[in-house]
Amino acid sequence: MTPTATIEPALLALLHVKLRLFYECSEQAARAPKQVEFAKQREDQYRHKLETTTQQLQELRRKAKDKQNELGTREAQVKKMQVQRDGAANNKEYAMLGDNIQATIAANEVLGVELFELLEQIDAMVQQEKSAADVLGKSVAETKSTMEQTSSAVKKLEQELARLEGELDELFRKVPPELRTELQRKRPALREKTVTPVDDGACSSCWQMITPQMRSALLMKHPILCPACGALLFMPPA
Repeated sequence: MTPTATIEPALLALLHVKLRLFYECSEQAARAPKQVEFAKQREDQYRHKLETTTQQLQELRRKAKDKQNELGTREAQVKKMQVQRDGAANNKEYAMLGDNIQATIAANEVLGVELFELLEQIDAMVQQEKSAADVLGKSVAETKSTMEQTSSAVKKLEQELARLEGELDELFRKVPPELRTELQRKRPALREKTVTPVDDGACSSCWQMITPQMRSALLMKHPILCPACGALLFMPPA
């Protein structure tokens, strides 16, 4: 770019700082909704866990009820067979009923053990359900708090962004019109590096080395655009 005007490095340094602050605030504002989204996703996970635990508990209770009903039916069968045995017509019938009673009692004992184990599982699952409900409750409260805090933070960031944009407009008005138009065109892509200092002999935006002629022009406060990335360069004020 052929130098046709001069720009104070202090102005460009201030532009650089304000651009950096603007885009830092912009990134914070963009991240804020993601924090709420993450909180909601975590809440959904805890809700799903609670629902799954509740379903498992209901299934265990159903199985326990079925076994209790089956055990009740078998115990009733034992009593019926005992009555039948007492009225047996002969020893053979008496012995056969006795064997059936013993087999049913043995089966009932196994069924009783299974029922006891189910009841223990139900007790443990009840505690799991309570724990899952507590965790979900805390997550719901955290989501609400995150949403409130995020809403407040976003409002403050929006106010700060509006203030910084106003300051940037004022600073850019001090840049020659043709150059200002070029910078505003490149700003969406370069963001905070639209105006960037020379660092150790290179553009701090893309690290392209500057030539001796560019350095001389910069020292004379002439506007120089980086030939590689298009950022407006300046020598940091001493």
